Amino acid sequence: MKSDWLSSLVGEFDRFYKKEKKRLTDQVLVEKFLARYPKLTKKEKERLKEEIKFSLFLWQTFSSPPMPEDTKKRVWQRIEKKLAELKQKKVEEKVVLPLTRRADFLILLLFALGKKIMGITRLMKYLFLLAKEKQLSHYFKEFYSFTPHRLGPFDKRLYEDLNLLQEEGFIEKVAKKTRLSLMEKEITDFFEPDKTLTEYRLTEKGIKFAKGLIKGVDKEIIKGIEEIKLKYGKYPLLTLLEYIYHNYPEYQNKSKVWQKIKKLKETPNF
Repeated sequence: MKSDWLSSLVGEFDRFYKKEKKRLTDQVLVEKFLARYPKLTKKEKERLKEEIKFSLFLWQTFSSPPMPEDTKKRVWQRIEKKLAELKQKKVEEKVVLPLTRRADFLILLLFALGKKIMGITRLMKYLFLLAKEKQLSHYFKEFYSFTPHRLGPFDKRLYEDLNLLQEEGFIEKVAKKTRLSLMEKEITDFFEPDKTLTEYRLTEKGIKFAKGLIKGVDKEIIKGIEEIKLKYGKYPLLTLLEYIYHNYPEYQNKSKVWQKIKKLKETPNF
């Protein structure tokens, strides 16, 4: 679907063309129509001109005598290609995040999730689920890219970005003691072997930055983050991991975490 202003002007051109096509050439008609809108930017005029040309192509195609089958096939291929391009443009138009780097997304994520997240395990898996279930890579091309790893779905750049944000004073890491089941402690040791959990939280500087950042963000992104939080935020760590491995089994094979979960669940009294 095109932007509202673009759809409206293309529709207006179609009516204009239908009325004037017998008197003027297509090129003259296009220039005359564009002259009606001198306030359009150069980029907007180029987009409008492109859509008008496609509209003219459709007019000429469907008002012509029946075509041979091979010609008809080529025409439809061109139409399908154009529709695919328009679909891709719509996805690109949704990229309104004022992000200049991937680490800024973590600030947005922490802000939307209550300004803190307990443990890098959860943070990594929330990001994974945002990519898989909310397709955030469509909005931000430099989003995390998860691969099968001994720790499950994994992208080492998360560690790098967290350290960077801490150095810049946007987040702080606080060692926390928390009550975990014996099984969860066993699993957590894979990620944080120092026997403590790290709470990642925004500083006052980070909160202030996030408030400015969030103003330009597509509402669908915020909605996606909030839905992930509401759905998985209450999951115990083990339940969250089991959900991911059962629903995305391609991440099981290399995972030492998954092997540990299976082994512990088979152990009596766990």
